[in-house]
Amino acid sequence: MRKYLTHATIEKLRHPKTGRIEYKDTEQRGLYLRVSATGTKSFICYGRCRGKAFRKIVGYFDRADPECLSKARIACQQIREDARNGRTPDAPVVRTFGDLAREYIRHECTRDRLARPGERARVIERELLPYWSEKLLTTLERHHLTAITDPIKDDRPQAANRVHNITNRVFNWALTDMTSGVTGDMTMGGMERDLNDIEFDAYLANDRTLADPEVVGVELGGRVRLRIINAAASTNFFLDLGGLEGELIAVDGLPVAPVRGRRFPIAIAQRLDIRLTLPAGQGAHPVFAHREGDTARTGVLLATPEARIERLADHAEHKAPAVGLDLERRLAAVHPLGPRPAGRTHVIDLTGSMKGYNWGLNGVTYGDHKPFELRQGERIEIAFRNKTMMAHPMHMHGLPFQVVEIDGERFAGAMRDTVLVPANGGRVTVAFDAVNPGTWVMHCHNLYHMAAGMMTTLTYVG
Repeated sequence: MRKYLTHATIEKLRHPKTGRIEYKDTEQRGLYLRVSATGTKSFICYGRCRGKAFRKIVGYFDRADPECLSKARIACQQIREDARNGRTPDAPVVRTFGDLAREYIRHECTRDRLARPGERARVIERELLPYWSEKLLTTLERHHLTAITDPIKDDRPQAANRVHNITNRVFNWALTDMTSGVTGDMTMGGMERDLNDIEFDAYLANDRTLADPEVVGVELGGRVRLRIINAAASTNFFLDLGGLEGELIAVDGLPVAPVRGRRFPIAIAQRLDIRLTLPAGQGAHPVFAHREGDTARTGVLLATPEARIERLADHAEHKAPAVGLDLERRLAAVHPLGPRPAGRTHVIDLTGSMKGYNWGLNGVTYGDHKPFELRQGERIEIAFRNKTMMAHPMHMHGLPFQVVEIDGERFAGAMRDTVLVPANGGRVTVAFDAVNPGTWVMHCHNLYHMAAGMMTTLTYVG
């Protein structure tokens, strides 16, 4: 049974006399509210990982906690994002280096998989575990490794190199192969899936921080249309409407079938148009932009004439998850492309890494690229395949495209000009009709990646 869930509606739901009832949340894909005959109300996340279905409890309804539904939605979104990257939600949870080391030894240090597996296990057990066994992965940094290798590098340089190399292998295995399905926080000096490769000292909304936010005057019970533009150079956000509920009615300036919600992801260069109906009473209503993978946030205030303005914290209580494609899968264009097979498909691999900060398309950087050819009137499909550990917001100049496939699932999605391609194997296909002759640029809109070479051109040849 589909139902738009709010804290108030959940509280009013009656439990069945026998068995249980499940309500499908219309805002977060895969999230269900289960109401049992005992009166227990639990949030369940459903999905598939590596071809197998899974089900996981992500929280319980708490009448005293108005954020319990929001927390469950965030948890479900993160679990489904992890599942798309091959990490099963029922896998062992890894929090300490000892947890990770044991998983690595169990899955990787077997004689039929690696040369000299016993040596790797011995280095981990003798050189790393005595120092790091109980150390949380989130606290490990590069200087912890150099504290182990520096004392021995002069007398035993080969041993120091071996420790360094095996440490990198352990973390790279956890982050890229994930053959064990390990879940948890895999961090060490930036070796994790890189959500944010550039740190900034402030995040701004209309050039202001939350220390002195812009206050936008609104009427009591008025209707407001917000146009949110992610003009950041290198940051994806979640737009958080707080206590308000809105309707997403356009993306990148192009109309979509309305999607109701309180929280919407917005990647670099994307635009969201959201329609709000404000409460009838006086009040100040914050609209936050919450940085993915972080507690940092910025925003503006919508305030009625006599509203009391209070100081807003520039950090949320919880980290936001990674921006993914759950919303993208729910979008449908009001004016889609007409039904027609593609006359040409270009496959574009997003390539590069943090090491050396090299970014490109199909292994080639801009300047050494070969333009992708189009012919006037053709239906073109571009299949993006992300081979890197960062998500990339791919942007095309000249005309909009329609999102038509995500991770092998075909559908008629939104018309837009910027789409996020998730890290570690994310696949997104877009389609457009070549009706605007010229040479057009296509690039990652993380401006640091674009400057490093993740850019190419589309050229009409006839």
